[in-house]
Amino acid sequence: MNEIKLLVVTIILGFAGLSANAQTYEISDGGTVNTCIGTLYDSGGASGDYGNNETETITICSDNSAPVELTFTSFSTESGFDDLTIYDGPNTGNPVLGTYDGSDLQGQTITASGNCLTLTFSSDGSVTYPGFEAEISCAMVCQDYSIDIVSTSPGLSDPTDSLWIAVCQGEQVTFTAEGTYPNNNTDYLQSDANVTWEWVASSGNTTIELSGQGENEFSPTFTESGGYNISLVATDI
Repeated sequence: MNEIKLLVVTIILGFAGLSANAQTYEISDGGTVNTCIGTLYDSGGASGDYGNNETETITICSDNSAPVELTFTSFSTESGFDDLTIYDGPNTGNPVLGTYDGSDLQGQTITASGNCLTLTFSSDGSVTYPGFEAEISCAMVCQDYSIDIVSTSPGLSDPTDSLWIAVCQGEQVTFTAEGTYPNNNTDYLQSDANVTWEWVASSGNTTIELSGQGENEFSPTFTESGGYNISLVATDI
């Protein structure tokens, strides 16, 4: 007889889509921009330097409930004289995340704790540099969910709280899982059909796997004797 012990390992991941139309913005545009995709430049734009004696402020907010992010693909200012201050919120009264000059932000990502970042750039009266370029994005919006193996065929062996199934060598066991989606359709559709399920039945010598979208049922045939561990990972869209 084979003894099969069920151990469910649940990994929950969620990904929401981003806005579609990328645009470019300059810090000198000012005001508030609501977007999850685009590029922010200093006042010189994509190819020019920023100017002398500048004090420019702009606020970037996500266009959904996700935290906004800025990834600085380039950053070059006059060190000690021209700097960028970033505030964690919709105005300069919010906490300062940092003040940066030189190449401080090159390759760095700044993420808001909420859905807005405010940036203020200041330059002195001489010497200008290429400034900065930052890609605007939004952190992933994840909807909660949980999964469980809700039934097996044949059923659990006595005592059922031991989570063992005793079967003969060569028999097939069917495991059925279901998800619970308390936030379904808040931002996107969740269902057992569009979740990707990854099943593994493993013993010391044998591994049986099944993965795919909508594959919430797993029916391995156990041809080798021994004990098997059943694990399940679910990833939503």
